[in-house]
Amino acid sequence: MPDEHGLLSKADNDSIQCWWDQHWKEPVICPVCRTTDWSLSSHLVNTQRFADANARNTPTYPHIVIACKFCAHSIFFNAVQIGIAAPPAGQRASDLVAEVDEVGRGRILGLQRSLTDLIKKQDEAASPASAAEARSEPAKIE
Repeated sequence: MPDEHGLLSKADNDSIQCWWDQHWKEPVICPVCRTTDWSLSSHLVNTQRFADANARNTPTYPHIVIACKFCAHSIFFNAVQIGIAAPPAGQRASDLVAEVDEVGRGRILGLQRSLTDLIKKQDEAASPASAAEARSEPAKIE
């Protein structure tokens, strides 16, 4: 477990490396600068739920941070799921994962619906006749 300041220990780094070897599939390309050189932050970071941003003593979610060495784009990984941090007080790790999964699933479905609606509106605005044809005729592949 990290120390009281969130500094990762050698044991934490070993656990992260083990998890890393199982999950990180080379090459992982930075979506910003297209390089493949990453580094691990030396400390855990805690993110707070948005709804609780102004409240005191609310649960936080511990993460490790992997940053691109060229542009500093950062990726957060859940430290509870990796096994190097305890879940927030009063919450089991399995509850945390289920909550994160449920929230994420709902947001993805909402985004898919929004994008589908946007595409339909753009198609209809561009040409109501061609949008109707596109829906009724299968695409031809040549």
